[in-house]
Amino acid sequence: MDFLAVRQSKVNPMNCWREPSLEDILSDPITQAVISADGVDTGELDAMLRCVAQERRSAEGSMGAAVWRR
Repeated sequence: MDFLAVRQSKVNPMNCWREPSLEDILSDPITQAVISADGVDTGELDAMLRCVAQERRSAEGSMGAAVWRR
């Protein structure tokens, strides 16, 4: 990658990368080590995240997506 060209361009290099998905984050070895060290029950974490996702989908459907995307 030519960093000088990126720096001199008008394009923001931070826009070249996507935000990691939750799956990406949770599959990261460092994240897994922290989860393990903290004694987190991965089954409970998965259930909680699925519940939150369902609640957000329900709220978006009833209130509109703009409420969650500030």
